Amino acid sequence: MKKLTSFLVASWLALAQLSTPVVVVTGVFALSTQTAEAQLTRTNRISSASADTFGTGAYTSASFTPTPNSLVVVTCFGIDETADVMEGTTLTATDSVGSTFTSEVATNSSPGWGYGHRQWTTLAGSSPAARTVSCDAGATNVHAYRMWIDDFTGFDTGDPTDGAVVGTDADGNGAASVTLAEAPAAGDFVYGVASTGISGGSPSMTQGATFTERLDVTSAGWANWHIESVTGVTSTTVDWVDLNAGAGTNLGGTLSGLIIRVASGGGGGTGIIKKRRSH
Repeated sequence: MKKLTSFLVASWLALAQLSTPVVVVTGVFALSTQTAEAQLTRTNRISSASADTFGTGAYTSASFTPTPNSLVVVTCFGIDETADVMEGTTLTATDSVGSTFTSEVATNSSPGWGYGHRQWTTLAGSSPAARTVSCDAGATNVHAYRMWIDDFTGFDTGDPTDGAVVGTDADGNGAASVTLAEAPAAGDFVYGVASTGISGGSPSMTQGATFTERLDVTSAGWANWHIESVTGVTSTTVDWVDLNAGAGTNLGGTLSGLIIRVASGGGGGTGIIKKRRSH
């Protein structure tokens, strides 16, 4: 211990006798900037259809469990069997766990026959249970239903949807489009949904040039149902290259568009630190 103490004292005295002074340097350092960009993640949960000549009552999906804290988006299509009375506004949605559904967009006119579609949203919650979803046209004698269910994480919890629009196409053939009520941001997800009534054959649709096709199915000889989507754009146009690119005769078409908003980017910024160092 005495030797260690003597060494420390000697070292201190040597430093004190240095002719070069101790220099204090003040430096300015810019911290790197990192901005956490929110991102929507979509998971498809259900893509299913009822049997043809379904009749009255609700069509119920298979059971699924949504992602915790996700936004669940339900799309339901239907076409009337015996009368020209069904519209998208005819349809209602419920589920087996008692969720509250918000109607986001519903078609309200269907040239040539009774058909249409509707989209709803509901919140999954932090610990979502398995559930089934039911779509119901009430007393309408339904030829067939089609259901599509997605869930999203990374959505704007204060303003999850925007820009809803509906429109029609008189003959359900050729190019068609609707214009969103609001412009999407580049990180948003845009749905385009189309229903056509058909008379014979099995037509198919061609999505817009910038869109990705998610669903293109028919109830043979009765209806063609289509879902497309796009991200990374700010255009308000939701379009289809052709509502009838296959065989068969379309009676007319009804269209809609909807934006799922991405959460705002978080964090980031430039910091300045003054740091003192002694040599």
